[in-house]
Amino acid sequence: SSHPALRPSSHPILRGGSCKGQAATTPCSSSPPPFSSFPAASPAPSASAAAPHGSAWAHPLAVPEVGCLLVARAEGGMAFFNHAVVLITSHDAQHGTVGLVLNKLSQVTVSDLQVTAAASGFQSAFAASRLMLGGPVHLDHVTLVHRFRGAAGSTKLAEGLYTGGLPAAVKLVQAGLANPSDFLLVLGVSGWAPGQLAREVQAGFWQCVAADPDIVLPAPGPCPALGPAEQQAPAPAAPAPSNSRVAKPAASKASKGGRAGAV
Repeated sequence: SSHPALRPSSHPILRGGSCKGQAATTPCSSSPPPFSSFPAASPAPSASAAAPHGSAWAHPLAVPEVGCLLVARAEGGMAFFNHAVVLITSHDAQHGTVGLVLNKLSQVTVSDLQVTAAASGFQSAFAASRLMLGGPVHLDHVTLVHRFRGAAGSTKLAEGLYTGGLPAAVKLVQAGLANPSDFLLVLGVSGWAPGQLAREVQAGFWQCVAADPDIVLPAPGPCPALGPAEQQAPAPAAPAPSNSRVAKPAASKASKGGRAGAV
């Protein structure tokens, strides 16, 4: 069966191949954020804690945790993960680790995707949005990363940072309560078998970093349907997702050699 950690946040919305006329693994641009340039004064103790108002922070962690970032430290032997910055979305001893590469921008837009009928609203709402290539596994899945606390169906990763809630995101954009640019759309995921990531961290391949959510994704900008006074209010809770069902995730298994296994 598919990795249990994938179910809350990734959406199996594609049918057939991933894209029309091009592979999902189209060459990507890679520009890792300069984490060393962010102030570390008064850091939050972990990725799940809130940042001081009006400041941006980042500091190292000894071990990975949900909501933290992995920053690649070495180029040798990691292929896809060279220079990668990965957001950890699931991490436990029994199931291993799942994450999303955040800094490999593909040439694929949502309009290039061949989506299921249940996801047609997603394609119209986000047509021009380009997808990040989140990893080599589950290339028929799209995961949303966002800052909307009230979006139905979302999973909290850290204070102010969420994944999932695709139906709610579509409704927010269609209603003018959010912009497509308020969401990171990530195609595919990365995975590690139990204990594998810990060994790679110990070997020096990764640095674990707790970071302000503003470093991962800026807070939502002005929305077309809201006036200036309303912009200051928290985003309203999104309507509950419809009863439309989508296909179950394809089976996958994490590999034992530094990269996630094939679908």
